[in-house]
Amino acid sequence: MYTTHITVLFVRKSFFY
Repeated sequence: MYTTHITVLFVRKSFFY
């Protein structure tokens, strides 16, 4: 599932922000 990867990336970026 590619959606999971995108979500994780987005969440990680938000967290890093």
